[in-house]
Amino acid sequence: MTLLAILSADATPSGADVAPESLSRKLRHHTARAHKQTERAAGLDARSIDRRSLTAFLKDMHGFQEAHERWLRGCGINRSFLAARERADLMEADLIRLGGQRGSAYDLAMPAPSPEEAYGVLYVLEGSRAGGRYIDQWARDKDWYPIEGLSSLLSDDGEAIWRETQAALDALPALMTPQVLDAAERTFQRLQDWFLRSRA
Repeated sequence: MTLLAILSADATPSGADVAPESLSRKLRHHTARAHKQTERAAGLDARSIDRRSLTAFLKDMHGFQEAHERWLRGCGINRSFLAARERADLMEADLIRLGGQRGSAYDLAMPAPSPEEAYGVLYVLEGSRAGGRYIDQWARDKDWYPIEGLSSLLSDDGEAIWRETQAALDALPALMTPQVLDAAERTFQRLQDWFLRSRA
């Protein structure tokens, strides 16, 4: 064996030494394509964001968020944990600030959620909150954008809530992983379809 091979072997930990990939990272990789497609369907762009496109986005998100918040209340996850992640009311208040109206109701015809399904949905909803700071940055210098910002996009505890959500996902038993991954991908697909239908 050459010196290079020996050094490479020493530098590469054995399979037993490699920490398993966290569920939050698996979710990011597994849903990357669906995430990108949903972002495109949302119709927001840093270069062309305006009051109309942001209002349309918030109207769609409001209907989707409100329906899923009601649905999640039956999943058995700690009620205070869920309550800290509810923001449909903030979206409605932000729509009023922008001169819009509450979004159309989203018909969520799904059976009562299992914990796996619920965590997959939470990953998508909380990821959209985490992305809100970028939307805020895009619109911050526009004369139509509220000086105080929009509370459904930007909140003081938003990053902490996202970290707590990731930690909760990473603490789930490994046997739940396939179902959580599948639920997150299906949630992105539902949101993408909702955006596309509303803009048709």
